[in-house]
Amino acid sequence: MLQKTIRAFVRDSWEQMTVDTVKTYRADDESAAAPVAFRHPHMVIVAVAVAILLGFAVHAADRLAGDLALDDQLHSIQTQIELYKIHHLGHPPHIQEHGLPQLTASTNSQGQIGTSGPNYARGPYFLAEFPNNPIDGSNHVTAVAEPGRRPTGVAGNLGGWQYDETTGMIWPNNPEYFASRTSE
Repeated sequence: MLQKTIRAFVRDSWEQMTVDTVKTYRADDESAAAPVAFRHPHMVIVAVAVAILLGFAVHAADRLAGDLALDDQLHSIQTQIELYKIHHLGHPPHIQEHGLPQLTASTNSQGQIGTSGPNYARGPYFLAEFPNNPIDGSNHVTAVAEPGRRPTGVAGNLGGWQYDETTGMIWPNNPEYFASRTSE
């Protein structure tokens, strides 16, 4: 019922505005060539205001989507690291050549990489390469500056991820991440 009432109001308002515009257009011979929008400055103001608000809304939606993608990727990586630790006597994987290859290959219980089979039956935890950081598209892994402590800023200049080998915790390695989470 409410939807029908709203639709009727909008339809009636639009029809009345159209009738008023046509009457104005025909009644004013001197401005007959002028576009209707320029004779109704309030409509131009409303259109500009709506455009500005839509710009803010699109920016906010993009930022929210980026934050959600980052949080989802971070949760996925942290879950796989925890599973690795369960399979490897509580030991987290170690950084090798700016990555965590133990998560993308088969390993034994000591974390040594080998060909999948009975001797290397653990993993891989990611079927392809290590996931990219959605902020910068990099999958490089850099060690935290202070092991055992949550990082407060970027380590190195490779982007990607910042990883604590002593705890198995991982964070995005981007200034945008740390700037948006200064209160955490």
